[in-house]
Amino acid sequence: MNTPLRELPADIKDVRQSFGHRCFTLAQSAGLGDVSRYFWGVTAESTHTPPSVQEQPSQHAGAKANALPTIIVPGLSGDTASAIVGPFMCARKEMAVKGYETQVVWLNGRTGCDDNAQTLRDRVISIADHYQSKVNVVGYSKGCADSMHMLVNHPQTHECVSALVSLGGIVMGSPLADTTPDWMRRVVQYTPLPTSKFGDGTAIRDLTCEFRQNWLKQNDLPHAIRYASIAAVPAPERVSKILRKTYKKLAVHSAHNDSQVIDRATLLPNSELLATVNADHWAIALPFSRRWTSLLTHTLVDQNDFPRSLLLQGIIEHLADTNSPVRE
Repeated sequence: MNTPLRELPADIKDVRQSFGHRCFTLAQSAGLGDVSRYFWGVTAESTHTPPSVQEQPSQHAGAKANALPTIIVPGLSGDTASAIVGPFMCARKEMAVKGYETQVVWLNGRTGCDDNAQTLRDRVISIADHYQSKVNVVGYSKGCADSMHMLVNHPQTHECVSALVSLGGIVMGSPLADTTPDWMRRVVQYTPLPTSKFGDGTAIRDLTCEFRQNWLKQNDLPHAIRYASIAAVPAPERVSKILRKTYKKLAVHSAHNDSQVIDRATLLPNSELLATVNADHWAIALPFSRRWTSLLTHTLVDQNDFPRSLLLQGIIEHLADTNSPVRE
């Protein structure tokens, strides 16, 4: 596979080398060895003493003093599986030991972006008030779209949010949503589930290419907030069995996809590109490789290995060390 995102849109700032250096340094301090296989176009040699990183990331001495609390927003139907797997479930425990504050804000995973934006608004304001601090938001998959709607629909959140990071976020839409049949949309909306309320019928519509791109044309994200993006672009052998069908379906549009979204469609406007990682859409955030999901790991989710703790700490420390917005 050719290295993904070799040519970037003019509004995207490429910081993959310095972010890669940070992650490699963290990996070395944690005894993880060479993690270059997880990062496209970045090697230990290519990240030697990058000018934009003046200090090494914190190791075991505790959290960086200026690291902000981190909110993670799950994706489509994320709450329905919350008892089994959640974004960075294991990584968040490791971050807590190191002194970093992270938490998931669970939304109705079957509801549209505007409804979820209202719920997210209330939680973001509450969390920022609790910590007496701004927060960083990591939007995973649809969670990124929900977060974008929050920032546009609820300007009072601007004073609470320092940065929004797209982690495989559905920013410009996914062709998979374009071709979802009506019966499947109704299944997503109405199937009774013990951990989730019924949806409002707009969750998948809000992820279509037409809807997302029209929304972006009609709405500007606030300039005072910093934006960053991480795209997942697995090599074919790094896609779990359960995701291979959608990976191949998206490959008709672009081979550079993570089984749910094409790499360029996950980039927030005017953002830093932190990394393009060799992992599928689930591996970047969801730890299926745990004891009570081992059957899935050995059968359907068989490519779930990824240093999620390393990635999350890298995001937190990158934002802490370079805490000014990308644009004025």
